[in-house]
Amino acid sequence: MLEKSPRLKCVQIVAVAFLMLAGIVNYLDRSTLSIANHSVTQGLAFPLRRWACCCPHSRSRMRFRSCPSA
Repeated sequence: MLEKSPRLKCVQIVAVAFLMLAGIVNYLDRSTLSIANHSVTQGLAFPLRRWACCCPHSRSRMRFRSCPSA
């Protein structure tokens, strides 16, 4: 089996660390949006149907299907 060069090992470690950080940020963003959804909707006077169209994190696909196309 071939040995990996030190530079390749470093690149792999940095790539895995970056992917883990991106996953954590994504998780925190989704959880924050799900908690703040109600207050943000009320604060912006945004109808729920419109929010579902604009927010890619909405869980209901039925809402997304009923979005206006323009």
